[in-house]
Amino acid sequence: MLKRLIIPHGAAGAAATAAREGYPFEICGALAGRFEAEEARVARIVPLPNSAEESQRRRRFTIDPVLIVRLDRELRRSGESLVGFYHSHPDHEAAPSATDLEFFRLWPETVWLIIPVKSGEPGLVRAWWLASDAEKATELEVVSGA
Repeated sequence: MLKRLIIPHGAAGAAATAAREGYPFEICGALAGRFEAEEARVARIVPLPNSAEESQRRRRFTIDPVLIVRLDRELRRSGESLVGFYHSHPDHEAAPSATDLEFFRLWPETVWLIIPVKSGEPGLVRAWWLASDAEKATELEVVSGA
C-alpha cells in the first residue's frame, strides 16, 4: 500500500506558485514520476488547464480527459508514469471535497495532491490515495525532496 509522496522542492514550488497566481480559482495539473514500493516519487509537475465552466472554477476543476490520455502516452514513451494529479483549494483546507472524491473514484490508484490557498497564499499541501477496493481515501505522508 502506498504510504508517502516524495516531491522535489522545485515541483512543489511550481505548484504553489501556480496556485497563488490562479487564486481565487482552482488550478490543476498532473504529477509525473514513478512508483517505488510504498512511495510515489514525483519528478515534475505538468500544469493542465482547468476546463470547468468559468462560473464554477472557484470551487471546481475539470481536466479534459483527452489531455490526460495524451499525457499518459507521452510519459510512458519517456519512461515516466502518471503518478497522480494536483489541484488547489481556494480558501478551503487541503482535504478532499465530495467532488474530489468523485474524481478519486474515476482515477483510483493515483495520488491526489491538494494545495490550500488562503487569501492568495498557498499553505501546507496534503496528499491522498484511494485504493481501487477502498471506500475511503487515505492520507499520504508528503516528503519534500531535493
